[in-house]
Amino acid sequence: MARIDSILRLAKQQGADELHVGVDREPRMYARGVPKRLSIPATSEETLRTLLDEILSPERERELRAAGSLELGYDAGGGLGHFRVTLSVPASGGGFSAIFRSGEAAAAPVSANENPRPAAPAAVPVAPPPSAA
Repeated sequence: MARIDSILRLAKQQGADELHVGVDREPRMYARGVPKRLSIPATSEETLRTLLDEILSPERERELRAAGSLELGYDAGGGLGHFRVTLSVPASGGGFSAIFRSGEAAAAPVSANENPRPAAPAAVPVAPPPSAA
């Protein structure tokens, strides 16, 4: 089970359909756009990397840094279900954040029971490619 799954489980138990995590920010959860109380301290970059270890492979992080944001699917273990994950980096390039949304269609899933590093499914950049003129 991925480490982020423990926070996703807590969010689901509280009826939340979104979980927002980011470097140097307190995790936040929402139920249909309404904030829900989540008492977890601000997350250091090291802790966030540990939580997202199975999702944010070195290859995927390179893609994220190049594109600025990525969307992908994540199948959480333990019956938590499927999540659409949006990874993003601020314009300054420091740190990163992730938003987990449950019950929404997403790109090819990364299973919590698989190691995505050898052959990780391709993430889909959010911004469309420049058109050929």
